[in-house]
Amino acid sequence: MQLSKNDSLALKGIAILMMYVHHFYLSPDRWAGYAVDFFPLTADMTVYIAEFFKTCVCIFVFITGYGMIQSLKKNHPDLNVSPQDTLSYTRHRLISLLSNFIFVYLLVIIVSFPTGRFFEIYGRSGSSVLYVLVDMFGLAKLFKTPTYVGTWWYMSLAIVLIVLFPLFVKLYRQYRWIFVFAVMLLPRFLNLKVANTNLLHYTFAMVLGMYCAQSDLFTRWKTWEDTRLKKIPRPVLFLFHLLILVLLVITVLMSMAIEFLKKKLHFYSFINKLERNNPS
Repeated sequence: MQLSKNDSLALKGIAILMMYVHHFYLSPDRWAGYAVDFFPLTADMTVYIAEFFKTCVCIFVFITGYGMIQSLKKNHPDLNVSPQDTLSYTRHRLISLLSNFIFVYLLVIIVSFPTGRFFEIYGRSGSSVLYVLVDMFGLAKLFKTPTYVGTWWYMSLAIVLIVLFPLFVKLYRQYRWIFVFAVMLLPRFLNLKVANTNLLHYTFAMVLGMYCAQSDLFTRWKTWEDTRLKKIPRPVLFLFHLLILVLLVITVLMSMAIEFLKKKLHFYSFINKLERNNPS
């Protein structure tokens, strides 16, 4: 059992919905001036959820790593692929990504040009042409230059990961789990950065996707599920799932109760007073 194209599209759809929630409700200023009913949640709980939904980026990155390995495995099942073939595939992937993005970039610029935003973002100086080119190739986040749309920062991440892909394949083939754990721990513990950005913090999701694809993890899980879970009586499985649901509901209710008590006890007002009395 592998993630099919439809499976990947479904995951991307979920990630897009998470992204919408993340951007719409990340902070109160995002919905300022609108009447928003958060029932059965509170505004604070919605913000917490929106912050957590930043993980949508990890889902996109995971799918990228998974898909790229699956593509290589079509002709090289054991990943015994030459550096030239890996570079050729990487170049093809990069050209495909940039060609699609440049089309979208030009379309957005043309449609919004009458608004004057173009000169507002890039200015009218000698550097403006450079800013446009850097942004058009998705590298504004990497070079910290003006970008027309804030969410285009992801292009810099995608480009960095695709460029690093041949190196990832080589290191993964040689070191396997050692490499996976190194990528998981080192970027955050050592605060490794690319051009003073945190783009490397997402490399673990990329490598994890590569590992799942190469090791057929989902196939092995399905096999385990078919052989082991079938031995468990249905009433036991039902009770197990019911227990998870009950715990989830209890957790949500407790969170709501805590938020309710905070408001009744004027907790946030107390914290604000402390911050005003003790400026940092």
